[in-house]
Amino acid sequence: MADGSIEVRRRGRCGPTLVFVHYWGGSAGTWEAVVERLPADRDTVRFDQRGWGASRALPGPRRLDQLADDLIDIVTGLGLGLDTFVLVGSAI
Repeated sequence: MADGSIEVRRRGRCGPTLVFVHYWGGSAGTWEAVVERLPADRDTVRFDQRGWGASRALPGPRRLDQLADDLIDIVTGLGLGLDTFVLVGSAI
C-alpha cells in the first residue's frame, strides 16, 4: 500500500483459502482460536484492518469502501483470484 502496510498473517496452503475479516475494533487475533482448530495445512489469511491492531497507524478514511479496497489489495497481492477464496466475517 502506498500509505503504509497492513499486518497480514497466512498459514497453510491447502484447500480453498479462508480469508478472515475481523469486526470493527477487532484484530487478526480475533480469529486465533478459530484458526487453531483448523488443520495446520489449511490455507488461512487474517489481517489487521486499517486503524486496528498492528495496522492502527495507517491513515483514514476508515470507511467500508476503503476497508473493502484494502481487502482486495491483500487478496490480489497474495496471488489469490477474487473467486478462489472464502470470505469469513463476524458481526460481533
